[in-house]
Amino acid sequence: MDAKNLIQDSIKILKGDLKASKYFEANIQWLEQQLEYQQKNIIRIGLIGVTSSGKSTILNALLGEKLLPAAVRPSSGILITCSKSKVKEATVFFEDRKPLILRNEQIKQEINRFGDEKNNPGNQYKVKHIDIKSPHFLLDENVQIVDSPGLEAYGLEYHETLTMETLLPSVDLCIYALTMKANADESTFRALQTIQKHRKPIVIIQNMLDSVEPKKGKDGEIIKTKEQVAFEHKARIERIVEKVQTTSDTGVDMKTLVDIIQLSAKEALIARIQKDNNLFKESKMNDLIHCLRSSLKRLQFFLNKQRKQQVIRHLTELCEEEKANVLEIKEENDSIKRHKSQLQNYQSQKVKIDREYKSTSGKIDSKLQNIQKDVEKALVEIDRLGEDDLMRAEEVNASLRKKVSDLEKNIIDLTKGMDDRVSDTLKTLNINQKDLQNSLFPKNVVSNNQFKVKSKIVQRKKLKEKSGGFSKVSRFFGDIFNKNWGYEETYYDVTVLDTVAMKKQIQKEFADILKQLSHFIKHWEKRVTLAGAKLDEEIKRKDREVQQKSELLLDDKTIFEMIYKIETILKPFREEKNEKDKNYRVVHSSNPNEVEHTGTKKKIHIDESMFAIYQLTNHFIYSHFQQVWQYCQRSNFNLSPFQQTVIWGWDEFSLAQFITRFLNYSLIEKEQQQLKKKGYVLIEVENQRIVIVRESKELMNHIKGLEIVLEKQNYNAYVLVNGMQMGAAIKQLKNSQLSKLHQTKKEVINFVNQSVVEFKGQNMDEGLECLFNIIKEFRPLSQGFTLFNDENPLYSILLLELSRYKQVTLADEQRLIKQITSKYPYFLRNGELNDFVQIMRSYTSSKGAEVV
Repeated sequence: MDAKNLIQDSIKILKGDLKASKYFEANIQWLEQQLEYQQKNIIRIGLIGVTSSGKSTILNALLGEKLLPAAVRPSSGILITCSKSKVKEATVFFEDRKPLILRNEQIKQEINRFGDEKNNPGNQYKVKHIDIKSPHFLLDENVQIVDSPGLEAYGLEYHETLTMETLLPSVDLCIYALTMKANADESTFRALQTIQKHRKPIVIIQNMLDSVEPKKGKDGEIIKTKEQVAFEHKARIERIVEKVQTTSDTGVDMKTLVDIIQLSAKEALIARIQKDNNLFKESKMNDLIHCLRSSLKRLQFFLNKQRKQQVIRHLTELCEEEKANVLEIKEENDSIKRHKSQLQNYQSQKVKIDREYKSTSGKIDSKLQNIQKDVEKALVEIDRLGEDDLMRAEEVNASLRKKVSDLEKNIIDLTKGMDDRVSDTLKTLNINQKDLQNSLFPKNVVSNNQFKVKSKIVQRKKLKEKSGGFSKVSRFFGDIFNKNWGYEETYYDVTVLDTVAMKKQIQKEFADILKQLSHFIKHWEKRVTLAGAKLDEEIKRKDREVQQKSELLLDDKTIFEMIYKIETILKPFREEKNEKDKNYRVVHSSNPNEVEHTGTKKKIHIDESMFAIYQLTNHFIYSHFQQVWQYCQRSNFNLSPFQQTVIWGWDEFSLAQFITRFLNYSLIEKEQQQLKKKGYVLIEVENQRIVIVRESKELMNHIKGLEIVLEKQNYNAYVLVNGMQMGAAIKQLKNSQLSKLHQTKKEVINFVNQSVVEFKGQNMDEGLECLFNIIKEFRPLSQGFTLFNDENPLYSILLLELSRYKQVTLADEQRLIKQITSKYPYFLRNGELNDFVQIMRSYTSSKGAEVV
């Protein structure tokens, strides 16, 4: 029997006759309220993920059409909800006006206007929430997906926690989206820790399965298939889950909470639009739907079990109370005294909650006042700085960032502690928190804690010696008479501190921080207020119950008959042992041979001549990569002579691809093991000394050894970054060991976008802009080159050619297109010429764009 049947049967018994129904009126109302909660039950799924992990594309694939804008740049943080309905419509909710209801063709156009950062920068339209309903949504009508702001923004470490601490109390299940790369592993670990503390089931989506490439050797041989590479990516996430388990003190078994799905949301969306069943199957979207339905079924099982336990407790307490009342009725109304004592205890707990809420609010206000004073002091200090005090300005900013992060952490800890005590009190009064959750709609919190140094370029004067013998004599006498004879005045550009702009930026960003913290605090206050109102409601109901029963005495026989009937329907539940959900569990594969492969595989024989042609083709392709490498090396050496080259990255597959392509070298087993064990390895390639570094916890344990290797000789560096996730890449670079190495500040740094597959066909211009923004954040005056680590060398060749231009004109664009099509026709594949055009058109503006 489920909770619904138990409630209905109990109500029927308690309404046995008119007098009984009045006597048990408060109990009947409580049961009817539980039935109402049961019928209104909506399952909310929180969609969380790293910025640019494809969350919008996942939602579009579930909706069956491209309604939500999918951009590489972070969005403005507008809350998006999606669910199923019989008609297709969207509602845009604003902060300052009535909602706008959209239907049919209006939906895509208006969502693009209100929900895209390009068209609604900084949320200038004050959009609070966009709710989309579609009959094509792939989940059931009682399921609602709530999108959240992207994680992994630089300088916003506690913003991630703020985002999730606002969202998680309002959802039942989480989807955590990330890409197939390893760059966001640290953020994934932190996010899973937070989700686990809230005991929410998690479906981890490794998106962009279509971007996975096979691992090739230097002769083009397949070392690992795409499926094997994908399996290793999945195994990496499983290790992160295990790490969360081992570092947790919650006692929650992560294996019962986590499912991992690999898919291509991009292919799933294309397949649904084109009604291509084969492509949809290849996208693995069905795996996600099956997994979500299994998880929702399992979740519904637990929610029903929780509701049953709540009702069983209420009915059990009812029976015990009535038995005690019959026995004590002759002893001067001892039962009434006992009830009043119990009510006083409940009221005392509520008073404690109110007192603690007031105290917590006071502590939060005090901390907000303190940070206000800190900002005012920082503004005064900046006012006193001179133009050349750039380093001190950065120290002031770093101090502010830390203080804001500490403030956010303290507020999170204070509110979380209060939430825990409220939760304990709700349990004491047998109140189901799920009932409050349905009344509490999530709110997006998008913080900003970057506080960048603002600078400007000014011209300064210096004296330059004039040539010629007469000038030399003039300088001699000028030194005697303290004159500038024999010199001429010249001017040069210098970057200096812009104190006025910096103060304005700090004031603006701090106002935004206070606004977002205010949203978080108000959401928490609403949560506590709802809980307080529910506690008051339940205490009043219990008081009303005592009053009614004291005024309407029911005969003992009727009471015992009803108790007997109630206990009869409760008996099967009391005899139940712990129900197991084994039928609902998803079994995870841990064997690479069990991975479901795409398509049909056949073993075929290739004769030696065909294999030789294949090898020649690969050598031809790799020769172009090596020309790019040699050009970069020669140019860098001319800028700043070096004796060794550093290749630095975070994702081991991207590192391996880059080394194979540009150096035509494959690490041997011994070198691979050293890279895994120490985080770096030294190799020799054609008399070149190459240091390969994969930043990881292993590197931290051997950083001294790396420092010794690098300090011996000058170097230039190639740094592989994930341009798809700008915030994460900036944070990795700022916190990396590379930035802490003294020589890095003076050496030539080349930046490599570790993968281009995610940008192809739609977002190449945005991807290039994000890459240049990453470079500016880390190395504003970088003299190195920009490369793309793609299987087609033409992307990097084009970037090298563009590096010679200050401005790409239309004539330049046409000339370059003509060169590409005539010199490299064999490198042009579907849609790539359009990618090259996007690169050319956005190159100048992206390179010169202000970092946002």
